[in-house]
Amino acid sequence: APLNPQFEFSTGNFKAANKITDQGKLLSLQRAAPLLDSHRGVPSEYGISLFPNFAAKNFAFGILASMDMGSYVDGSGKLRIRYQFLFIPTAGMSVGFFSGMIKFGVAIRAIQATVNDQINAATAGVGYTKDAHEGFGLGVDTGLIFTIPVDALPAFALVGRNLGDTRLSGAAILPVATGFHYSGDQIKMSFDGGFSLQPKLGQKTILKISTDYRDITNRSHTKTL
Repeated sequence: APLNPQFEFSTGNFKAANKITDQGKLLSLQRAAPLLDSHRGVPSEYGISLFPNFAAKNFAFGILASMDMGSYVDGSGKLRIRYQFLFIPTAGMSVGFFSGMIKFGVAIRAIQATVNDQINAATAGVGYTKDAHEGFGLGVDTGLIFTIPVDALPAFALVGRNLGDTRLSGAAILPVATGFHYSGDQIKMSFDGGFSLQPKLGQKTILKISTDYRDITNRSHTKTL
C-alpha cells in the first residue's frame, strides 16, 4: 500500500531563519537555538509521518511512524522543547452479526512513544531526543457499531481505546532517546462515540453524514470546543 506521507512545518520557520540556507539548521536543536534566541517568541516546528497499510475483508494491518518537533525561546531566554516520535504497528479484525446490523472490532497495537517536553534555562548542550521519555507497550482498542435497518441507515458507534490503560515501559523497538532517558508513562483508557446517517439522494448517490465525539469521559481534560 502507499506510504501515505505527510509533512508539516510552521510559518515561524521562515522568521527564525531569515536565510534559505539557514533552514536546515532548524532540524538540529543545537544549531537552531542561537537563531531562536535572536527571534524570541518565534516557534520552529516540523513534522513528518508515514502510514503504510494493508486492508482486506474483516482484517487490516498498518504501521504509523511519525515525528514532530518544535521549540522556541521565550522572553526570559528559556528554551522550550517539544518532541514526539511514535512507532505503532497495528492489526485489526472485525466481525458482523445479524446481516451487518451489529459489527464488532478489535485492534491490537504495539506502541513505542518517545516524548521530550522540557524547559531549559540554557541553550547549550540541548537536543530533541536528549533525556527524553521513552517506552514500549501493548494497547488494545475495541469498537461496536449498531445500524438500524430503516431508511437512511442511522448508526451508533462506541470505541474504547487503550482498555485497562496502556503502560509504556521496557526497551523500545526503535530507540531514539539519548542521555539519561526515562521510561514512558501510562496512556489512559478513553471512549469515543459516533453517529451517522446515509440517506439516498438518487439511484446511485448516497450522502454520508457523521459526527464523532472524542474522549467522552474527558480523560485528556480537553475543552469540548
